[in-house]
Amino acid sequence: MQNQNLLEELINSGLEERLRKDRLSMYEEIKREIFQMIDSSNDDKEIIKNIVKYLTDSQFRYFSRNRY
Repeated sequence: MQNQNLLEELINSGLEERLRKDRLSMYEEIKREIFQMIDSSNDDKEIIKNIVKYLTDSQFRYFSRNRY
């Protein structure tokens, strides 16, 4: 029983690490895209609209890709 618990802990910690790395890479991608949007326009309203749209689309992609 103790070995099974240890094995489950190892499996869960590996999954947790993979999810953490995936989230970090997603945040980096989002950050790059947002800075690119800011640099590409001088219209604040347009920038905000594009950022909100991008974040909404990004969340959908992230959660639809990472269903467990």
